[in-house]
Parts: sequence; C-alpha cells; structure tokens
Amino acid sequence: MRRGPRRDRITTELADTETSSVLWAQPYDAEGEDLFAVQDRITARIVGTIAPRVREAEIRRAFQKRPESMDAYDHVLQAMHLLYRLDPDEFARAGTLLRRAIALDDSYSTAYALAAQWHLLRVGQGWSPDRQMDLQEGMRLAEAAVDRDPLSAHALAQLGHMRSFLLRDYDTALALFDQAHDASPNNAWAWGLSAPTYCYLGDGAAAIARAEYALSLSPQDPLAFWYHTSLCIAHYTKRSYEEAAHWGQIALRENSRYTAALRHTVAAFGALGRMEEAAPFLRMMLDVDPNFHVSDRVAHYPYRDASRLDLLRSHLLAAGLPP
Repeated sequence: MRRGPRRDRITTELADTETSSVLWAQPYDAEGEDLFAVQDRITARIVGTIAPRVREAEIRRAFQKRPESMDAYDHVLQAMHLLYRLDPDEFARAGTLLRRAIALDDSYSTAYALAAQWHLLRVGQGWSPDRQMDLQEGMRLAEAAVDRDPLSAHALAQLGHMRSFLLRDYDTALALFDQAHDASPNNAWAWGLSAPTYCYLGDGAAAIARAEYALSLSPQDPLAFWYHTSLCIAHYTKRSYEEAAHWGQIALRENSRYTAALRHTVAAFGALGRMEEAAPFLRMMLDVDPNFHVSDRVAHYPYRDASRLDLLRSHLLAAGLPP
C-alpha cells in the first residue's frame, strides 16, 4: 500500500506458490475515502475476482488425482465442474460423485446442497425419470445441508430456492435468503439464487438488482450464465421483452444447454412477435428436452400470479413450442 497526499494506492497479487507465477494482479485507488470502507470494498472485489480462479485451480488438481486417493472434497470439486456443463453423461457422473462424497463424509453440507441442486436441475432440464421422486429427494438433501451447517450461505440459499420453486413458500424462502446474506454478505451465489424468487413474486426490479449485485461480486464467475438467466427472467417478468431476449442470448452464449435460459428467451421473442429469431432457440430447447410441452412446464412454474402464467403460456405457444 502506498499513501499519497490525495489518494492511496493498494496493489494486490495472487500467486501460485508452487510455481512462483503470478496468476492475477490489480491496483486499486482510493481518493479521500475512509480507510476501513476502502478495505471492505477492496476485500469484496478481490474475493469476487480470485475465488473463481482458486476454484478452477482446485478442480484441475482434483481431476489429476487417482480415484482411490480422492476424498469427499475432491469428489465435490469434480462434481461441481461437471454439474453445470449440462451434458447428460457428465451430469449423471456428477450425481454419482456427489453421492460418493456424502458417503465419505456425512457431515459435508456443501455435498448435500449440490446434490439437492442436481435433483432440481434434473427436473428442470427434462431429464428426470420420476419428477416427484427427484423433487422430494432434492428437498430432503437441501434440508440436510442446512442441518449440517446452519451458517452455510450456499446451503441456506439452496434451501430457500427449493422452498420457493417447489413449495411456493415464498415467505420462508425470503427469510432463508436473509439468513444467507447475514452469514456471508458477499456470497455471489446466495444473492444470485435469491433473484428468481423475486421474479416468482412479480418483482422484476428487485430480481434485477440482486442478479446484478451477484455479478458485481463475482464478475468472472464460471456460473455467470446463471445470473444472466436471472436477468433474462427478471426483465421478462417486468415485460421488458427486448431486454429479456438480450440477457437470455448472453446466458446462452455462456451455456447453450440451460433450459431456463432457453425457455424465457423463446418466450421473450414470442412476446415480441419475432418468431424467426425464436426458431434457433426453440430447436435448441427441444434438442435438450425433446419431451418439452408448454402445458406441463407452465403448470409447474412458480409464478404466484395466474396472469403471469397465462402470459408465459401464450408467448411459448406463439413461438412454436409444443402445447
């Protein structure tokens, strides 16, 4: 840190101690600000920037280990890498890795939270052979994650999302998100995962603010497609369909197999009457989920207001998805 008469400069660096190489460096300037406020702001920015890089390095190391030498943490790291690629074979392997992690360490809250997410994603992607079983198991695992670590922001946010999405228990979900933010105020996942609940309640503006804040906390997050999808859904909820289509296409450039992004991007183009632009995303949607039907998906979508469900149904049908 260097101090000047009008401003301070703090230079930060992330290094790999094994190779002595610099992975990331960044200077920060502060002019006429309270030093403690500067420290808090810079700490949040540094953590948000380097956390994905550290996680990526840990995942690479986990994949270099022999299977017989892997512990629960290694299994979770590998599962985390495979889970959100949304390739059916890799997704199935992620589920196996998470089950092994839980078997190795029954107290591991993160393994339970990710396993809950796995079951919810399997339903959302249209890959579940038994929707009710997956949803019940997902809820059980989400509750078990919080039981094992009541201060885990990841577990609290996951349970909040599950209660909102599956049970329409919005009040409990909001309380769980508040607990997650109290436990870890700069946890991007907790902020980002809270955004869809505000969409379900019809408050697109609040959902946008939360998704944008998640992105500001973790601007290089490999799960940015999730936050961009939330922005797509939030703008769709606000009926700003041009913006919804814009953010949906950004999310799909990052992960073209995420059905939540595909669904609302198609709906946004359907609302705009631009069926030609909707067509490639419609084909992508049916490639990922060949059994998709509008009536089934809308029947299970957690918008609180029936009028929003009617709009979603009409826009998906207008775009050409099977009724």
